[in-house]
Amino acid sequence: MLKTVFFLFLLLSVELFAQKRYEINAMCVDVDQDLISADEGAVLHYDGKYIYAKKVIYDSKNQVVMLEGDVFFIDNNRVTLASDRAKVQLDEEEMVFLPFYFIDDESKLWIKADKGSKEKQRYFADSAITSSCDPDDPDWAIKFSSMKYDADRKLLDMFNPVLYIKDLPILYLPYMRISTNKERRSGLLRPIIGYSDDDGVFYEQPLFIAPSLWWDLELNPQMRTQRSKGIYATLRFVNSESSNGYLRVGNFESKASYKEKHNLQRGSHSGVEFFYEDSNLFKFLEDGFYFDGAKISDIDYLDLTTKEPVSASVTGELVESKMNYFARNEEYYVGTYLRYFDDTSKESNKNTIQLLPRIQAHRFSDRLLSDNILYSLDMTYSNYTRQEGVKAEQLEFSLPLTFYTQIFNDYLNFSLSENFYTTRVHFTRGYDSYKYYRLVHHLGLFSDLIKPYKNGYHNLNFGINYTLPGYEKEDIKYDNLSKDQQDFFKITTPRKGYNLYLKQYFYNFNEEEIFYHQMNQPYSYDSYGKRMTGDMENSFRYRVSQAVNLSLNTFYSHFKADFSRILSSISVKKRLYDMTLRHLYTNNFKGKRTSYLTAAMGYNFFQYRTFAKIDYDYTNKFAKQKTVGLRMNKNCWDYTITLSEDVTPSLTTSSKNSKKDRRVMFEINLVPLGGFAQSF
Repeated sequence: MLKTVFFLFLLLSVELFAQKRYEINAMCVDVDQDLISADEGAVLHYDGKYIYAKKVIYDSKNQVVMLEGDVFFIDNNRVTLASDRAKVQLDEEEMVFLPFYFIDDESKLWIKADKGSKEKQRYFADSAITSSCDPDDPDWAIKFSSMKYDADRKLLDMFNPVLYIKDLPILYLPYMRISTNKERRSGLLRPIIGYSDDDGVFYEQPLFIAPSLWWDLELNPQMRTQRSKGIYATLRFVNSESSNGYLRVGNFESKASYKEKHNLQRGSHSGVEFFYEDSNLFKFLEDGFYFDGAKISDIDYLDLTTKEPVSASVTGELVESKMNYFARNEEYYVGTYLRYFDDTSKESNKNTIQLLPRIQAHRFSDRLLSDNILYSLDMTYSNYTRQEGVKAEQLEFSLPLTFYTQIFNDYLNFSLSENFYTTRVHFTRGYDSYKYYRLVHHLGLFSDLIKPYKNGYHNLNFGINYTLPGYEKEDIKYDNLSKDQQDFFKITTPRKGYNLYLKQYFYNFNEEEIFYHQMNQPYSYDSYGKRMTGDMENSFRYRVSQAVNLSLNTFYSHFKADFSRILSSISVKKRLYDMTLRHLYTNNFKGKRTSYLTAAMGYNFFQYRTFAKIDYDYTNKFAKQKTVGLRMNKNCWDYTITLSEDVTPSLTTSSKNSKKDRRVMFEINLVPLGGFAQSF
């Protein structure tokens, strides 16, 4: 035997097929003919991969490396294998590990087995278990008869997998494939399963298609056993650095028996939704484009989807689609706005007024003759149209001219403004055109003061604005117009009066608002010169501490000696719990009062969170929404159990109706596998 122990470092290079280069790095080795061994730790290195072991034996004749004791395998700093013993067949790029402990550093998914192997970039194991939780006591795990992991494609194939929550078996499948790749890729998303008395069993299986980085498509076919089936499709795209958009189409066909039983006006529920925005449409301009629209058959189209509407403003049963475009520079602004209203409560939308388009041209404030004189211009054209009924076109022009100066060493600011406004409205169906002119004078006195304190600074702004109507003329009295004409526009003549206001803020030196208060008290005069006191507005915001915030907004009617509007809220956010309480009260003093309460709270203990929310209409004595739930969140998995009741409108042949929807929703997410949701 030839024994050599004479160097501190050995670099052994083995060339295979003139392509692969294997290196063994060790502090001390023994050489015995074809066997080279290292007993004090060594590293086998090739193709960015490293294998460390306490003992390494290299058989140069058979191209085999045997590793024993604390074996670790690292693949491009990403995949790690741990074992007690391993065998590497260099010429075949095959490895065997006893036992087999595999972990993906990116997804934190691990696999354990008594034995495992590696062939090039594929890993194999039998009778194994996988999870991303604590290996000693995993909260969830999947046990399977065999598996294959493709490191290049980042795909894990499992055969006969059984999902366990602790020691309880939950789900068996003959086959399962998951991806450890966090990049967008095509595949099935988690299914949604549910049940309701009206619709029966509900099942939706989303399919995600991502052929490109700049667009993807999601298909959402669904089945409701007592109602029928339908499908929704959502296309998302990004076509430039400044723009993005969505397109969704869908259709659901209710059974004739379901339509008759529930007295529905329509059995087919379909729609198209589109959203697109570009903050810089033409690169040589400072401009922007915005489109947000939908065309739906009825409100059930939105209720039947499991996704939030991607576009359109929906208020009750009125769907508003809009398109805006503007271009501007330092001096001018030009914009066009289109509004299309779809009233789904009506069988026909032909007499609904549409705004197609409104065009605005504006000249920003600029000096005129002197630094103390400012002016601006604004002109707006509006086209009100519909398929049936009276139509109208309106042209508006506004010219404010303001003189501004400071007095008393800048402690008092003074402004005097002349505001000229005119409009002309042309009607169809033989109605006479309407012309209106007015000149209004404005006088303002105000002060803006700042004072520093030890813990922050106080900003106080207060003043008075006085309004005096001047010249006014209309060729036809607005009150003498027909209702068809008045539906298109309103003429609000400013009354003589004044407004006292006060605003104050207190900030700390970190620019955080501690306290805010605003007060407005308007006064006006009627046509007989009698002074009338308007509703006084008071608004408060107070951050009691880092965790507690209060706000209050009130409008008080001196004439009725009562509040016309009160909006109050309190929010508390602590480490263990949080809560929000918001109340809105309105009174129009014509017999209609509303009182609406929203309350939400949550409590955190360790990894658990309980939560509850209620939206209650005191006026109509019903809760629009009630929700309670429990959420558990750990690094490797989370689940949510939610009980909810929603009240939603539904269009029937006789009238608008309301439907209560009670659901129990269970959602579970296993990291990095994904999850599923089920509702009952």
